[in-house]
Amino acid sequence: MEAVNNICLTQYGRGKKTLPEIDGIDTNVNSYGYRSDEFENISDNFLFSGCSFTWGAGLPDNSSWAYYVNKSLGGERFHSLAQSGNSAENIIDNIYRFIRQFGKPKAVIVLFPNLQRFSVYNKTDDGVSYLSYLFHDHNPDYHPLLDSQEDLDFINKKVFLPEYLEYSFLNRVKQLEEYLEAIGVPFYWSTWNYNVSTIIDETSFKGYIPMSGYIYGDSIPLELREKVFSYLKNNMPQPGEEKYWLEAADGPVPHPGIGEQKFYAENILKAFGEKVR
Repeated sequence: MEAVNNICLTQYGRGKKTLPEIDGIDTNVNSYGYRSDEFENISDNFLFSGCSFTWGAGLPDNSSWAYYVNKSLGGERFHSLAQSGNSAENIIDNIYRFIRQFGKPKAVIVLFPNLQRFSVYNKTDDGVSYLSYLFHDHNPDYHPLLDSQEDLDFINKKVFLPEYLEYSFLNRVKQLEEYLEAIGVPFYWSTWNYNVSTIIDETSFKGYIPMSGYIYGDSIPLELREKVFSYLKNNMPQPGEEKYWLEAADGPVPHPGIGEQKFYAENILKAFGEKVR
């Protein structure tokens, strides 16, 4: 299966194209379906990955935290494996696939999502395999594999046990960290999810970036959000950014706007920017 041996195609399939993902916003993707430059000159450029926050859902091209970090670090090309709905499992697996297929990047920089996601392989009519996603906290209509509320309850109670999810995530991130260190590729990562941040022992990971503010979390302390609010209040959008400064154009629960994307980029650059310039 091609998706196992090489990087997975996104839901947009093969072929460089422009997509009307959101009304009024055109999304340009490369020949593998990623919101990224073509994967060339790998060793001289950084590799980013994550979910919809890193994809820049509901925002114009070149508006994600990853784009801003890449630009600030002087990246000549923008290489991203982010996909909307991406699971931690696929983020990690796809980094291994990318390096096997294209070679070693200058550094790997990742923003992980919440853990209640897993990946399944589907096949398109032309036989090309790609990944779709199943979220345990969505309703049964979200994915055809969930036929009923009973299916959803079974997954919640028997499959996605918090202890298993946490152990599996931390173990796989540590394995990726050790692999990248062995081949000489710096690895920096964090999470936008407050609940995930609470399970991480910072002393166990060399490249983990504790955040001074979080984009989202089920039980996030308000004081952690106050730094985000202060940033949005005290920094003015650049021309053309006003419409999407506070929130993205998707809904009904919109993703972070350009202002919050820039706030996160600044956190990352403060944490490790000088190490990889």
